[in-house]
Amino acid sequence: MQAWPLPEDVPAGLELWCLPLDLAVEPTEGLRLLTSEERARAARLRMRADRVRFVATRGALRRLLGARLGCDPLQLPLVTGRQGKPGLPESWPQPPVFNVSHAGGFALMALAPAGVIDRLGVDIEHCDRGVDTREIEASVLTLQERQGLALDRRPDAFFHYWVGKEAALKALGIGLAAHLPGLSVQPTPEGRVTVSHALQGWPAVSACALQAPTGYAAALAWCHSHFQQEIPS
Repeated sequence: MQAWPLPEDVPAGLELWCLPLDLAVEPTEGLRLLTSEERARAARLRMRADRVRFVATRGALRRLLGARLGCDPLQLPLVTGRQGKPGLPESWPQPPVFNVSHAGGFALMALAPAGVIDRLGVDIEHCDRGVDTREIEASVLTLQERQGLALDRRPDAFFHYWVGKEAALKALGIGLAAHLPGLSVQPTPEGRVTVSHALQGWPAVSACALQAPTGYAAALAWCHSHFQQEIPS
């Protein structure tokens, strides 16, 4: 696992870590850091690549959080919150804000100390050029996003829109499928990602593109406030 570069204008204290994954080898080291419930979850994953991603990423996350909090990684009470996001219990004193994402042979872990931001989302995707993205653009992108995408000449432009959108929705902590039409992103040439929505109660979201391994796209999003009202998942 290695510290990964972030744009200069992200909130101070925010960290990003990149974990290369060897999908051909069972991650026995990471398995030793998992709870019995997490090991059972891993055992239910039939595909080895899926097991590697889950076990290695969860183990690395535990090591990272344990180092920041001065705790035994195995003793950290990670819980699964809304939309399946891992987190620490609300009773934990000043828990850090964090989020993880994995795709293909890499995982990203974003982390911020308590008080820096309220919500955080990160996403990485493999830019598979064998996928005809035109067939799914109409169902996952808004009209505004499709108009921007039509002017974007990058061969993997769709994935840059998608990671920005997923990172923003993860930062909000709301259901991805249910809220795709309610939020639009526009990547900028400067590496920012403009996020817009018009739904009452949603906080403002900031986002940026991330440096990613060759053949991947990645984005980070964060919020400085919580919902004014409960948003259905």
